[in-house]
Amino acid sequence: MKTKSNVSLLLITLLATPLSYANFGHYLSITKPSVPPGVGFTESVPDPTLPNGEIAVVDGDIPVTNDKHNTLAYNPEDNPILQILKGFNQIWFAGNTTWASDGSANLKAVDGDTGIQGGATHSTSEAITFNFSQATIRNPLIWKENFDYVTTLTRENQCIANLFYRENVHLPPAWQAWFAKMIISSHMVQCAPDVDRTIAINQRKAYLDDQRNKAFSIISGLGGLASDYKKGANATSPYAIDKTTTTNVLITKDSETTSINVVSADKLYNKKLVSHGTGYGTSRSSLNDVVKLLNTIADYGASTEAPKYHFQSPRPWRVSKTNYRVPNFANANELEKRTCYNLDGTTSVSKFYETPTHPIVKPINGLLCAARAVYQKTEDNGKTSFSSGYDGSGSWISSRGKDGAFPSGHTAEAFDRGLGYAYAIPERFAEMVARAADLGEDRIVAGMHSPLDVIGGRIMATAITAATLNDPNNASIASDALTQAHDYFKAIANNAGYASIYDYAHRKGVQDDYKNHAAFKARYRAYLTYGFTQNIFLAGQKPVVPKGAQVLLKTRLPYLNEMQRRAVLATTEVDSGYPLLDKSHGWGRLNLVAAADGYGAFNGDVNIYMDGSKANINPFYGKDIWRNNISGVGRLLKDGSGSLTLTGHNTYLGGTLVKSGTLVAASRHAFGFGDLYQQNGTIEVNAAGALYVRNYTQDNGILKIDIGQDNHQLTVANIAYLDGGSLQLNFNQYQPDSGTTVMLLSARAIHGKFKHVRANQGYQVQLHYGRHQISATVTR
Repeated sequence: MKTKSNVSLLLITLLATPLSYANFGHYLSITKPSVPPGVGFTESVPDPTLPNGEIAVVDGDIPVTNDKHNTLAYNPEDNPILQILKGFNQIWFAGNTTWASDGSANLKAVDGDTGIQGGATHSTSEAITFNFSQATIRNPLIWKENFDYVTTLTRENQCIANLFYRENVHLPPAWQAWFAKMIISSHMVQCAPDVDRTIAINQRKAYLDDQRNKAFSIISGLGGLASDYKKGANATSPYAIDKTTTTNVLITKDSETTSINVVSADKLYNKKLVSHGTGYGTSRSSLNDVVKLLNTIADYGASTEAPKYHFQSPRPWRVSKTNYRVPNFANANELEKRTCYNLDGTTSVSKFYETPTHPIVKPINGLLCAARAVYQKTEDNGKTSFSSGYDGSGSWISSRGKDGAFPSGHTAEAFDRGLGYAYAIPERFAEMVARAADLGEDRIVAGMHSPLDVIGGRIMATAITAATLNDPNNASIASDALTQAHDYFKAIANNAGYASIYDYAHRKGVQDDYKNHAAFKARYRAYLTYGFTQNIFLAGQKPVVPKGAQVLLKTRLPYLNEMQRRAVLATTEVDSGYPLLDKSHGWGRLNLVAAADGYGAFNGDVNIYMDGSKANINPFYGKDIWRNNISGVGRLLKDGSGSLTLTGHNTYLGGTLVKSGTLVAASRHAFGFGDLYQQNGTIEVNAAGALYVRNYTQDNGILKIDIGQDNHQLTVANIAYLDGGSLQLNFNQYQPDSGTTVMLLSARAIHGKFKHVRANQGYQVQLHYGRHQISATVTR
């Protein structure tokens, strides 16, 4: 009697034994594999169920409810932006419930909400008297990690986690964090900072991202399209990097040139340029519709002023390194005095600051005097007002009220405009999102914000951009921007000899800081959570995709329907358990750079139809690449004349069915661990090494194999069933000598032959069919 273990051993032995006529042919015939059935359903991602009284941002009338002049904007019961940022209250609280929960009576009353005295407001006279005396640190671990990153720019927890995983020691995140602190404190490991702020070029970049129009600054994310965009949109800025020096930022003011040294500690500049250029463009330009879309987003309740005054959090340079709190100053002689300079280097004024003895960080040189100084109380016609002209004598007022750090306004502006660019110019979608994140990082490099501030700005801007694009009143604005950008860049690309905007946008020989896709994708993922300790008890929750978020991918994945785009967002988003993200209605968990690379998992069957004839409208109809590692149980069905390339280490189990068009395998496991069934169309194998599938069936179409020195081939675990169709061998990468034999296909059993065989580069081939393999001898 066979034991269970013996039966298992027998099955393993049978599966591992080559299937041939010699050992099985006398009782087993080769049966044609069936079409992969899939799981019979597609993934559905519902809108999240929100807490009582909360409303989706896309339904929240943001231009009204987030208008800093309205009472509603400061009340979390009315402003959906405050609702998706409320996770900050679990980490730090200003301590004044009236201030945090009500709008001021001095604001414009909306919907019967008249506000109350002492409520939050954008008014200097009201805000200036608020201080940190009642502030509470509610999550000391995250608060400390937040400001430790500002100091070191190092994600210590994430660094140590990577160390453990390299050593195959899989520990819960909380344990990793504990070990990280132990090891780092004992100097057993040193993680390099994300950005080294001591390097001049990094300081200059942070300075420019602070001073320039944010939407102009991120144009660099357009890479090969950047200069053409600036010309077409009439986008200008007086700020630029002087590449002839290692220390200076070159600033052009009208016809004058002034060199500002942001490295030297003796020049702390006080003023911005009077002229700021045209920013990201003008209404009288070849790209006026794109500019109009960006303006529409900017005007759609995108200001961070109301949230800043609601949460009232401190800037990093106000936080003491000794206890991570903000000290209160009782005497004027405790203030720090700074001498500030004009752009031409002449003395401007002396300013006074509430700076701790040992602050977390100081803003980089060149921005120190841009930080908020204390205020002088004045009387003007019987009305109390405040100004920054305190001269060091008499009474002074804390600058705390004009100092809201959360959420970061610069980051929010970079993200909402960046997503606008990405929508209108999808050929640089991922790069523009990554560039926005890099501007957020520069706010930390500059010493002006912390990771929590930057994450909050990203969450807010992502939601507001989606709300703008979902508003039917803006539909034609978005459509016109897309059409205009496509026509403009298509003409330029064609004139330059490129077949598509994508190829032109990613061409060699131009300045492009985002050439390395894998590198900026990893950097972006890191900036989504900044290495914060993940709560292991909250990790692993279901994905949450906000209502209306799928519109952000409309132009990047145009061949998918809305539910499919929601599935892409769900299968690529960040895990739960991180600060701020879980309370954001899903906006904080979105990973748009990963989503631009297609599905992360097939949790149902995925049927796509790529109509290549629409490539003249959007190039992604004709050709696209999915770069993620795709898991799941579902099946992929490829239809339509377009071409799709899969590059990931994919493990999906439901199989792959090709009806028409082209499906390209650019990795060994591009088609997962299921069957590959070709009814028609083209399957191209250009993976390094052998493409692996369980069964391969060809009814018709073309199997195209790109031959390389490593013998690109198709490895079939079980049956290769050739019932029709052709074989195309490409020798573009490798030109072997005449008489060379190359391996093409191996399987446990092979049935049938190719009807036609073709080769390029002047080669003729003779195929050799065996029971377990097909090879070719080439003649040139």
